[in-house]
Amino acid sequence: ATSPAPVPVRVGEIKVSPAPVRAGHKAAAAVDVENSGAAPLEFLWETTQGALESAGNRPSVTWNAPDEPGEYEVAVEVRSGNATIARRTATVAVTRGGQSPSTPAVRFSGESLKRYQKRRAVLGRVAETILRYSMFTPGAKVGVAVSGGADSVALFRLLLALAPDWNLRLTALHVNHQLRGPESDDDARFVEELAREAGAGYLEHSEPVGILSGNLEEAGRQVRYRFFARAMEMEGLDCVATAHTRDDQAETVLFRLLRGTGPAGLAGILPVTQSGIVRPVLDCGREELREWLRGMGQGWREDRTNLDRRFSRARIRHDLLPALEKDWGAGVTARLARLAESVELEEREWRERTRAALGRCGWQSRYGWILDLERVGRLPEALILCVLRAATVAATGREPGAGHSAALLCIAAGDGPARSELPGVIVERSCGYLRVSSRVAGIYGSY
Repeated sequence: ATSPAPVPVRVGEIKVSPAPVRAGHKAAAAVDVENSGAAPLEFLWETTQGALESAGNRPSVTWNAPDEPGEYEVAVEVRSGNATIARRTATVAVTRGGQSPSTPAVRFSGESLKRYQKRRAVLGRVAETILRYSMFTPGAKVGVAVSGGADSVALFRLLLALAPDWNLRLTALHVNHQLRGPESDDDARFVEELAREAGAGYLEHSEPVGILSGNLEEAGRQVRYRFFARAMEMEGLDCVATAHTRDDQAETVLFRLLRGTGPAGLAGILPVTQSGIVRPVLDCGREELREWLRGMGQGWREDRTNLDRRFSRARIRHDLLPALEKDWGAGVTARLARLAESVELEEREWRERTRAALGRCGWQSRYGWILDLERVGRLPEALILCVLRAATVAATGREPGAGHSAALLCIAAGDGPARSELPGVIVERSCGYLRVSSRVAGIYGSY
């Protein structure tokens, strides 16, 4: 018996059209084949996105290009029966309109399908979060808080990838706290260049928080949120997106538990606030975002103050949470984040009731909230505390801890001093009224 002669087939290189392909548009690929034998051929096509529907005996295929600009791979395996005759690959340049294919915004060339799908999963989850909480409307002008760190850079790049779907107009907002000298200035230049390359707007505010009294972390937060509020007003921004992650959520819940908090505090970081702050990556992990950036070759800045154990959040992040994960399993962070999410669902109903009760019992002045104690006293006991806490949040932007909430109840009931200064807030009782005012001018979004 003689062995069958090899199938006389010559397979050329893949040709892609158009070149480059516009993001979200149709792409086509074809391969030249000379088949002088009688054996039928099968063409199995796939891209970095996954396998394409079989083209059968056709040496060409069409598909929808990805929504993200970048370099992708398309491949075809030519088979005859159970034998693979040839395999060819080609790079597909996907660009946004007017973008040079030589400098794509995202580079995926040669990346494995598994890693690419993980990155697409991150993008899809962010889109789902945006839709679930109605963060943006089509055509919205969105400020993006970008410190230069991994989380905020990932947020900016993710929103940049999603911008065509919502027709978003992005402006990077950077605050230079001047805490690290030249390093802080380098952070600002990094963010400015990131925005320039993306064709986004850029606004920078510089203010040395080191000279402010009180807690340094809180002082920096107040500077940032004042800037965000001004930016929304001056630039006509519809909202400002911040890069709080699932890890930040877990850290916040732990911090508030240790400090003492009520149910509202356990809701953690809100996805959307009344002051126009939105958190699109709240369902993403910190390391997950870093991996997403590494996959596209995007760098970021490291802030060494994040390692400074003098700050309570750094101790929780680098000491307490790792110890809990070691003793109680790797799901502690996710469980704390889920707790915050479930409490937040309940708190939405309470917030509506509280908002209505606050409007019936008091009014807002230029100094804060003034409450009619007789009307407050007619409310159910649970709602009284909610109203007092809501007035404090409206005046200061921060949830009072459990101890401070108890002090508010005492003062309102006349069991405490007529005037008391709590962290960030002044509470005064006089002539049947209670005034709750901030010790720092300005109102900031809920953390």
